[in-house]
Amino acid sequence: QSISKRGDIYLRKLLIHRARSVLKWIDKKEDTTSLWSKSIKQRRNFNIACVAMANKMARVAYALLSKGERLQTQTAVTSL
Repeated sequence: QSISKRGDIYLRKLLIHRARSVLKWIDKKEDTTSLWSKSIKQRRNFNIACVAMANKMARVAYALLSKGERLQTQTAVTSL
């Protein structure tokens, strides 16, 4: 799925810019979202990965705002 172009253009632009900055530093992190982002970044074009990350951030933000909850991050466990 993609981010709709019918919504707020400025908000869409901000989400995509934030996704670009997140994807540039994602290689150093090991949480579940970072692992998902790395796999998208390896399989697809960088711009498509940015839109996918922005879409994920928008869905998380909407879910948190609609439920009135706080974000809880999880760290992935990797075996050495």
